[in-house]
Amino acid sequence: MRITGLLGRTLRAVPAGVSPALGLAARAGFLRRSEDGWLLLPLGVRVVAQMAKALTTDITCETVQLLLGPEADRGRAYAGLLQGEIQSHRQLPLRIASTGCEGGTQVSATAANRTRIEMDLVGAFAEVDSLTAFMHQADERLVRVGEASGIRLMPVRDVAGASAWLAPGESGRNVVLNCAACGSAHVRGAAPFARQELAPSPPRARERVHTPGASTIQSLAETLGVGTERTLKALFLSTERGTLIFAVVRGDLDVSLEKLGAVVDAEVLGPASEAQIIASGAVPGFASPIGMIVMESDGPDGICVIADPSVFSGTDFAAGANEADYHFVHVDPRRDFVITREADIALPPSDACCATCGSRLTEQRGTILARWTPLPAPAFAGEGGAKEFGAAAWSAIDLLVTLEQVVAACADEQGIAWPALLAPADVHVVDLKAAEPAAQVARALDARGLRVLLDDRPLAAGVKFTDADLIGCPLRVTISPRSLQAGGGELACRRGLKQTVIPLSEIPDTAHALLDALMST
Repeated sequence: MRITGLLGRTLRAVPAGVSPALGLAARAGFLRRSEDGWLLLPLGVRVVAQMAKALTTDITCETVQLLLGPEADRGRAYAGLLQGEIQSHRQLPLRIASTGCEGGTQVSATAANRTRIEMDLVGAFAEVDSLTAFMHQADERLVRVGEASGIRLMPVRDVAGASAWLAPGESGRNVVLNCAACGSAHVRGAAPFARQELAPSPPRARERVHTPGASTIQSLAETLGVGTERTLKALFLSTERGTLIFAVVRGDLDVSLEKLGAVVDAEVLGPASEAQIIASGAVPGFASPIGMIVMESDGPDGICVIADPSVFSGTDFAAGANEADYHFVHVDPRRDFVITREADIALPPSDACCATCGSRLTEQRGTILARWTPLPAPAFAGEGGAKEFGAAAWSAIDLLVTLEQVVAACADEQGIAWPALLAPADVHVVDLKAAEPAAQVARALDARGLRVLLDDRPLAAGVKFTDADLIGCPLRVTISPRSLQAGGGELACRRGLKQTVIPLSEIPDTAHALLDALMST
């Protein structure tokens, strides 16, 4: 690959308004920022392809392409595929890698309009042990990518039996809660925690009281002269299918959208409209399940009410009366509520304690690179013809986030020093007024099985060396009249630059041996 004509020139400054790592990648010509997200340039496509290759080394997979809408549930799509295609034990095991563009990846946008470049791995097996072995094999590949880049990956738990891999870092966008006593680590939005039991209160009859303008938990607590823990918070949400969900937690807590989404099997949860809330029989700002038609656990009629265990931590609460400017006091949820389901849907507070041992949970920041999520067990005909159930799971690996973490870990004052495993090219050949010998060396390196980036631009040596350091290929070969006079070309490693003159005929084998050594470290 020649730099002349290559889309994606290097920049003299880091673009504003982006993370330092993605800014450096943009400056080095791997990415470009657009109004709608990011554009992956040819050098970036090569890095992403190397990541995909490294993550599936020695894992033989079928390849599928997802042609889904931006808010589609990919897990549901994979579950449907497995259930529809697997009929017999002879079709197992099944390993799938999804692709949406070159390099085994797919591109999508989150609700926050952040572009994602993802690769999905799916496994379906007759036994749980075989699925576990497949997951470990895939995890080892991800950990190897981290180790090659100097990133220490940390396993954490997510919602609904899912697991994830976190790259710890103070600037990370994810928060994990750790228990030093138990050793557990959960994504904050999925972390179980101990609910504080409230002091018992004597039974009292429910009473309707006038609470003008008290449409928030804080204003209600102030109006009644009680703590927020003595109130009940109502939150109405809508799934991607338009289903209305009524979530109830104690007033001093918030709803975890991650936990609630897992409980109601929704990929996307958004605020319900005022019209939806009113149609359900509730009044925005003054709602509770009292007097509403509530869906039973196995019935289609009524509103789906999910109550957190904190709702049942006391017997004397204030809750909405489903009437503007009115609330009920002395509410006993076990006596007064009808709910669809009780489930852990609360976000842990800042002083949360471990649900297992009661120790204080501590926060740790980091960035999640990959998530494993269980899939429904596929049914199939066993060897004897009887119906059996297997085990399945899928992993979503965010390659743009992984690229960002790798660049942050491998950056130095000159630019990016890519690990050999992920570099856009193995050897950067710099032509300094020696076009034909440089082209011959590039062809010889290519014939030796090495990926070559040839800088054949008619620019000054300083510009070319600066760009070579910025782009950061593991090896650099410089061909110039001076090097030819000295007996060949100058070969150097990007990390610990020390140039050595090598005869032109020996450069391919020497570079190959150096690259092997770099790959093994």
